Amino acid sequence: LRALSGGLPVGFKLCVGHPAEVVALVHAMVDTGITPDFITVDGGEGGTGAAPPEFSNSLGMPLSEGLTHVHRTLVAAGVREKVRIICSGKVLSGFSIVRNLALGADLCNSARAMMFA
Repeated sequence: LRALSGGLPVGFKLCVGHPAEVVALVHAMVDTGITPDFITVDGGEGGTGAAPPEFSNSLGMPLSEGLTHVHRTLVAAGVREKVRIICSGKVLSGFSIVRNLALGADLCNSARAMMFA
């Protein structure tokens, strides 16, 4: 994909459902030697508020837990320095941004607060 995009960064977005799936994904990165430039970790909180309550209450980990898990898994595998972590989902304030940076994010997307503004 990097070659096809002319060298633009390549990554993907996920919401952690089962921690073992993230571990398997990172092991595949180590085994193949192929890592994305970034992973965007979203929370299962239902970012826009438009998700049905059954989904936002039952699917995926909250952002803080998913972000911490992805960060620690990448560190344990020795590939954290190759992959940037972006967080999104329920980033509402400066405190939210600082908290997520402390939990391992390199940067944060904040759309919800802008939609409410």
